[in-house]
Amino acid sequence: MIDFNELISMLEAEDCGCGRSHRAVTRRIYAESGMISRVGEAMKDISFPHRVLVVTDRDSMPFALLAGKNMAGYEVSLTVLDGVECASEKEVRAIARELEKMPSAGLFAICDGASADVCRIAALEKNVPLCVFSLCPTGFGFMTEYADIEKDGVIGRTAAKAPCAVLADTDVLSAFPMEKKALALGALASVYPMLIDARTAAVMKNEVFCDKAEAMLRYAADSAFEYAYAFSADAEQSEAEEASSAVFDSLICAGLVLQMLSFDASEQSVSGFERYLLNHGASGKNIHVSSLCGTCALRMLGFYRDLLILYAVKGQTESEKASGTCGEECAEPNPLAGISREDLEEKWDEVRNIIADMPAFDEIKGKMQTAGCATDFEELGIEEKNADEAFIAFPYTCASLTLVRLTKMIDFTKIYRSVEEIKEKETEENDGVEIDIPTSVKAPGEKE
Repeated sequence: MIDFNELISMLEAEDCGCGRSHRAVTRRIYAESGMISRVGEAMKDISFPHRVLVVTDRDSMPFALLAGKNMAGYEVSLTVLDGVECASEKEVRAIARELEKMPSAGLFAICDGASADVCRIAALEKNVPLCVFSLCPTGFGFMTEYADIEKDGVIGRTAAKAPCAVLADTDVLSAFPMEKKALALGALASVYPMLIDARTAAVMKNEVFCDKAEAMLRYAADSAFEYAYAFSADAEQSEAEEASSAVFDSLICAGLVLQMLSFDASEQSVSGFERYLLNHGASGKNIHVSSLCGTCALRMLGFYRDLLILYAVKGQTESEKASGTCGEECAEPNPLAGISREDLEEKWDEVRNIIADMPAFDEIKGKMQTAGCATDFEELGIEEKNADEAFIAFPYTCASLTLVRLTKMIDFTKIYRSVEEIKEKETEENDGVEIDIPTSVKAPGEKE
């Protein structure tokens, strides 16, 4: 497994090329065999408060009870959540009230997913130390300083606390079914469109971009997908265990990078699409958020792949009527502000190179299928028309620039400057062998 403490030190190095200083909130990560029996030792090591509110949910309660037996010398109170699909104000208020009864207490979350989000939001609100014991994580959001929360029936993003320490027991992790652990690939697939969008924003708006962030996020996602085969039924037990460990490492690594390098704004690209669907086409459906995240990421990667055929584009002013289709309040200020049609035309080659530098859509989709992950919306019970509507609308709800939003400035009736120019370029790249180039191209995603 990765030496995370060494990784934190490396990421905090002062000579980062982006010019910013980076600081981890999560100071220690304990991930080893038998960790659940040494919880008390870890708590002493990080000087966790003597009073502890342990929060878990019904699925995780057996592990919480076991961990509680190993907190000798601490004053422990246990709260059990019913288990939620998304954090809500009701659950957050309940945990906040429990913390008010325990002055100077720390919050110890022994759970994953939305239950951990409830704890992170409450810990920030009450300003208490937070430690997370992750049992079988399927995403990296629990490492970050934001979370999704439901307010008045609408899911949105809010600030949350990142844990000061993360604990995990590799024996506990290995006991979970591979189908559950494979869900993490959906979350990690979001890294690729996230990086495309962040790089695009850096090119189009001269925004600061951290090469160190890109390298670490690519490492996290790439290394996890190398083990996709190990989640299939044909994999050997030893391969499955190695894959579990590698994917856990990738989730922690990605979470640390987002936490330390202020990369959460660009993460809105996939999560914005995902949240829009949860509020509309996927509302009321029992869908695991990592499955939805992976499917949204694939839709974006497929769209971006289609953009590679556009060797030259003609810019236009973004259609005003389009921004009224989202059914939600549009993000302000407009992330396209300051980008001219000429900027788009002149820098399009750079954008194409950014897309081409990422793993191919077909490669990622194939690996997710091998691992048994959902790869299209119909598998999740979401109608394709709802997914299409969400894909058109969600960029307007994102405060950060996404490539999907940037394409609203492309005049798809004037794709090529000239077909001959395209032919010449393609022939050059294919060792002089002339190939047939279509004389007209549909807008990416347009139905036949």
